[in-house]
Amino acid sequence: MQNPLISSFIEAGLFGKFILIVLGIMSVYAWAIFQNKFIYFRKLRKEDKAFLEAISEQRGNILNIDIEEDYFTCSPLFKVFISCRETLKDIIMSKNRIDSEDIEAMEIIIQRVISEERLKMEDSNFVLATVASISPFLGLLGTVWGIMKTFRGMGMMGSASITAVAPGISEALLTTVIGLIVAIPAVIVYNYTVNTIKEEMVRITNFS
Repeated sequence: MQNPLISSFIEAGLFGKFILIVLGIMSVYAWAIFQNKFIYFRKLRKEDKAFLEAISEQRGNILNIDIEEDYFTCSPLFKVFISCRETLKDIIMSKNRIDSEDIEAMEIIIQRVISEERLKMEDSNFVLATVASISPFLGLLGTVWGIMKTFRGMGMMGSASITAVAPGISEALLTTVIGLIVAIPAVIVYNYTVNTIKEEMVRITNFS
């Protein structure tokens, strides 16, 4: 027995197939973004934890803390730490003291690093939000088109028989279903990403 979704797609008109193909492409793209973000955030949290453990085991001058820098490629905490340490080195080498202006300069540098890391974490969020918001409307557009097709078939055949209404109704329901199938996971992924970024920003701010 043929899958009803496949048979409905085959029977759909050109416009209905176009909408379904667009929804399919959006779904694949959204899932690819989710996979990349899930891997990225998992690595980020792992490196953050390892970095905090590494510096908690060491005491003394921040300039002398020994950290395996090549390991921490994603950790925002490490990048804040490195920016502070390098700035301190430059200040001490230039005048061997730290005043209030230097502290303000370091704060600006820290905020810049935090902003850059936030932009990196929010990368592709716009795409997820767009997929989540547009998919139901594309499904609705296909629904309206299918209903129009149904009424047109009824008018041409002069009756409301199943033969007249089935193709249009099938196309309308299919686009609605696919639109929701694409939109719901995109919303979940977007909310997961936003919540993860919010937690990481709190962690970065507290550390800095």
